[in-house]
Amino acid sequence: MARNLSVLLPTHLNVLSETTSRIDPRKVIAHTKGQPFDMLCNHLIFDENEIGKYVSKTAFRFAIVRDPMKQALSALTYYTNVYPSQELLNGLRKHQPDPINGFLQHPEDFASVPSPAWSFVNNRMSIDLGFDLENFKSSKKDTTKKKAFLKKLEKQFDVILISDYFDESLVLLRRMLRWSLKDIIYLKVNTGKQIAKSSAWNKVPRINKTTIDRFRQWAAIDYDLYEYFLQIFKTKLENEFSFRDEVKTFREIQQDVRDFCSNKTNIGDLRIQHNLWTKEFLVSKTDCKLMDLMEMDIIDVARSLQIDRYRSQLKQQQQQRRQHHHHYHHHQKQQQYKNNERSS
Repeated sequence: MARNLSVLLPTHLNVLSETTSRIDPRKVIAHTKGQPFDMLCNHLIFDENEIGKYVSKTAFRFAIVRDPMKQALSALTYYTNVYPSQELLNGLRKHQPDPINGFLQHPEDFASVPSPAWSFVNNRMSIDLGFDLENFKSSKKDTTKKKAFLKKLEKQFDVILISDYFDESLVLLRRMLRWSLKDIIYLKVNTGKQIAKSSAWNKVPRINKTTIDRFRQWAAIDYDLYEYFLQIFKTKLENEFSFRDEVKTFREIQQDVRDFCSNKTNIGDLRIQHNLWTKEFLVSKTDCKLMDLMEMDIIDVARSLQIDRYRSQLKQQQQQRRQHHHHYHHHQKQQQYKNNERSS
């Protein structure tokens, strides 16, 4: 929004494609044909060729992964409380008093769907990143197939960040994209604590060797994905100059931003002083409001900006066509006049 970039957005809701890697052009927001979008950040199943139809081949590509157990439990909470999914509600009924531990011990009870692409808790990170769904169950033990998938991802993405190291991930992203620190400040919204409606979700997972082994078998592809890219991520950080200092500075700024945004009485802007990592910048109350919007709300804002931009581009093109047509028409008349003169 700050840079008036065009964002690839779905025409409604927050999903471009959740059960197939094909992006339906009818579900993509109106845009100037032939012109690539600058950014995309909505739910979809990654397919390089599909995305290549909308975003430049040279665009910077990044994804973020998370500890598979945390990720699956988060999805379980979200897709039973916010967007209830039938497969999860079935499992929930079966393990009513303690769905968290019920899921960890019997994940298959929460994934009774015709295709893995319809499941939110069966190796979903790998599915979202384009893992082949054929013979999915046996693929969990297919070391060759999993290795080939990871190598392919390593080539396709510039970096895969780690949600469990969120601040470090943002600082690394800032450095790779040469952004300013202002570009990565954030407020936490839409967290599990905010959305879980019943105390059943506050139960503590009973983690023992049996549970871990059983869950690791279930989430085998996601565990390979996570551990592979966690190692690469940690190596990247070790090779970064003075990285811890920047993360420490960023966290201090973050605290100032949180305090400023949560204080409803003060007016004016928050001034962040120039430091080693960034020029001086201001945080306004409008910035706070935008950062505090829920996902659907900020998508709506971005969508209306995108539609306005498209309409004004359309208007411009029509004016140019009219001018061209007028010029062409004028040129024709002149030509006709000359021809008449010659014949007389």
